[in-house]
Amino acid sequence: MCPVCDKTFKTKSRCNAHIGTHRAKPLHSCAKCEKTFTNIFSLQAHSETMHTKHFDATRDGFACKICEKHLSTKQKVISHINTSHFQLSAYLCDVCGKSFVKESSLRLHASTHTDSKPFACPICSKTFKLQGTRRIHMDTHDDEKKFICEQCGKIFRKKSTLVDHKKYHDGNLAFRCDVCAKKFVSRSVLNTHKKCHSYS
Repeated sequence: MCPVCDKTFKTKSRCNAHIGTHRAKPLHSCAKCEKTFTNIFSLQAHSETMHTKHFDATRDGFACKICEKHLSTKQKVISHINTSHFQLSAYLCDVCGKSFVKESSLRLHASTHTDSKPFACPICSKTFKLQGTRRIHMDTHDDEKKFICEQCGKIFRKKSTLVDHKKYHDGNLAFRCDVCAKKFVSRSVLNTHKKCHSYS
């Protein structure tokens, strides 16, 4: 329980991270550069990314040295390393305790705890919690399929679907099911597949 506001938490580490939000000045200092942080998670993320270089600059952006994933900006590769490889999170949801590396991700997540759906489709008036979800939905009103696979001729409505489809041709199946070892082109396709194991 937080001694300042009496809020309760499932774990002591989450409670300690929350307590740090009540303090006005940073308590954790980096031993290498003396930069200060309000919580240990931010300090760990800083140390891992700024003083242990886990990425390289490439011609088209930055590459993670751990898994060789390429990203367009330094901040994106740092965020990828923190979340995918070090599971570091600095921002905690007050409602469910889920943690996030970026404050903007926490704000986006917070909308899932409300019934508010402020983003309406101008075509069918269906409402959505997130603007991005509405944008994806609006593609369903466009019957024209525009993206064609040059290898097999299959036609897709969205470019992202074509990009995922091409990975099957290239054999670029980076996401492996830990239950049956089957491989997939994206985490979302893998997550959909994993549901079949829960029904078994």
